[in-house]
Formats: sequence, C-alpha cells, structure tokens
Amino acid sequence: MYFPKAVSAILLAASTLPAQDLDWLPPGVLYLLTEPERSQARSARNEATRQVFLKLVWRTRDPVEHERRVNYSNARFGTDALAGWKTDRGRHYIVLGPADEVHAYPKGVDASGLSQEQWRYNRAGASGDYVEYRFIDAAKDGSYPLILSSERRSALPELYAAWLDEDVAYIISPEERADFLRLRGDAERDSFIEAFWSKRNRAEHYRRFAYANERFRDKALPGWKTDRGRVYITQGPAAEIIVRPAVRREYWIYQSDPQTRYVFEDLLGDGAYTLVSSTRNQPDEKRN
Repeated sequence: MYFPKAVSAILLAASTLPAQDLDWLPPGVLYLLTEPERSQARSARNEATRQVFLKLVWRTRDPVEHERRVNYSNARFGTDALAGWKTDRGRHYIVLGPADEVHAYPKGVDASGLSQEQWRYNRAGASGDYVEYRFIDAAKDGSYPLILSSERRSALPELYAAWLDEDVAYIISPEERADFLRLRGDAERDSFIEAFWSKRNRAEHYRRFAYANERFRDKALPGWKTDRGRVYITQGPAAEIIVRPAVRREYWIYQSDPQTRYVFEDLLGDGAYTLVSSTRNQPDEKRN
C-alpha cells in the first residue's frame, strides 16, 4: 500500500475540523476531502451546487467501496453514543480501508490494563516499512480513540522523494516506482534515474511540466496537479483547442489514431477546470 503525504493530512484534518457547516455531506465523505475540496463544499449553499460537488468527489473515488466501509464501520465500531463512522477507528477504516495487520489486546499491553488495538498498514515496494495506529478504550465505552500513530520507512532524501512524487508521478509505472523504493543509497537512485530518462525525453517532459505550472494553476493547486496539467504533461500540446467561455468549457483534440478528445469544464465557476469526459473517435468523424 502506498501512502502519499495527502493521506496523513486528510486524516489529521478530518480529526480536527468542525463539521457543523458540512453536515449535509453523506456519512464519512468529509474524511475523504482535501482542504481545497472542503473550501468548495463550504461554498455550496444550495442543493444544485451540492449535487455538482458530490459528482466531482465521486469522479475520483469509489462510492460503492466507500459505502461498504461506512456500513462496516457502523457495524463494527459503533457505541451507544456514536455511530461507528464517527469514531476514530471508523474514520481510519473509511480513509485507509482494512489494515494489513490488526492486533487486539483485550486486557491492554501496559500497566493501564485498558483494551487496545494496533492497526498496521504496510507500504508497497519497501520491505518492513509501515504506518501503525494505536487505539485504546480509555473511557471503557468501546469508542477506542486514537492515542498514537507512528511510522517506519526507509529514509528517502527529499530530493528523490520530490522526483518520485512530483516530477515523474504521471509517467513512472507502478513497477518502476516499487523498484525505486527498494533502492538503498543515492548512487543506486542516481543510476536508476539516468536509466529511467534514457527511455524518455527528459527535456520535453520538464518543458511540459513547467508550462503546466505556468498556464494551468488554479486557486488550490499548482498547475501540474490540475486535470489540464496532467493531460498536458502526459499527452503534450493538443492539435486543436476549442474554448467555449459561455459554458466554461474547453475541448482538447489530439489527432491520434483514433482521434482523442478531452473535455474540461469549470463546474463550480471558480476557474478550476475538471476533466469531465474523454472520447476516442476516428479522425473523420464529425464533432459536435
């Protein structure tokens, strides 16, 4: 399992954020949202904009799996006072899914004698690396609040972490990523990076990356993290771009075989263009 920094940030924010202004969200959805998404949710003041917002949320998440996790949390972690999805164990289960290892200690593991659970999530591609959470039934009411989180990971210098998680995030394969995380020492990492670029056009990639940051930045994200930035980095310049300001929409057309068309739309009117569809047609097919 790969844990990006965003996962820790989401768990922390979800544990401290007052939810009164977001109580219209379905159970557990608050835990999935990034800070920019929470800001968008707060600005959704009517039912129509809220439904649009939820459509955007489920575009990048699995609603069926989320519902399964919420139901499991309610069945497994609920107390007389709290629904399971509102507990710390429920929150972690909804965000992270089933742990790779769960160790339950009904009589505790220290002098307190309180019941405890330890959940461990193993990191993919790095043997022995994990994130661990400890929950303790401090009030003896079955709520098991989180008391400790810890992690063990192979040291990855910031330079190489940035290369992996930003520079080549869209173009490195899962197998290459796992291989890179197994390396020990900067010399091995440097050799890997040189071999990686020997199969790709490094200069063109960084040109696209810089252009995406300059051209497609929005209020919440650097350009390379936006949908338009991602498509530009991975696909390059479109052969044709059609802009429809009246409907806040852009069409990017790539003259591949078959022809590919990406449609981006500013769904919330805040300048953040979301990919709403991608289609492949024969080059001679008539466009709408």
